[in-house]
Amino acid sequence: MPSGYIDTPERAYNIIDNTVRVRVEKLNESEYWFHRVNTSSSTVETILTPSSGKCIRIVSMIISTSGANDVAFVFGTSTLCSFMFNEKKSVPVSFPFEVCGGINQPLKVVVSSSGTVDITVIGFEE
Repeated sequence: MPSGYIDTPERAYNIIDNTVRVRVEKLNESEYWFHRVNTSSSTVETILTPSSGKCIRIVSMIISTSGANDVAFVFGTSTLCSFMFNEKKSVPVSFPFEVCGGINQPLKVVVSSSGTVDITVIGFEE
């Protein structure tokens, strides 16, 4: 690494001639997972199961419903987030920080009523 860089977990930058130059580095490759829940009643379904010894880290999601429905996302017994839809809708969900489940802990979705719920999860295993 060139001299003059300051590395911390929060930032990496270099100041030359009063100009800040930022070094950007992608630490992990994000993946996209798609899951469709098509149900005639309330249900709990596993969306993602991490590889053995790993956890799922979520950066964002996209949720689409075919109609009114309550949708909750769960790691183990802890609810990550829940949404109440009163009509057909698609919603992008960005977290202000990455959310990580426990080691070997699957991500599940809880759907309250009949219909179709499409879920795209953006994140990675670590």
